[in-house]
Amino acid sequence: MFKDSEVLKTMGIKARKDAETRFNPGLLLEKTLAVYQQVLES
Repeated sequence: MFKDSEVLKTMGIKARKDAETRFNPGLLLEKTLAVYQQVLES
């Protein structure tokens, strides 16, 4: 029961973050560029 509620809470947080990035293309672009930068530097 407790584990299930933890999973649901985590999923809720992830869903909220997904919604935030979906409505904020600039933030999504920023994250994408940051990932590319990490790949290029490695």
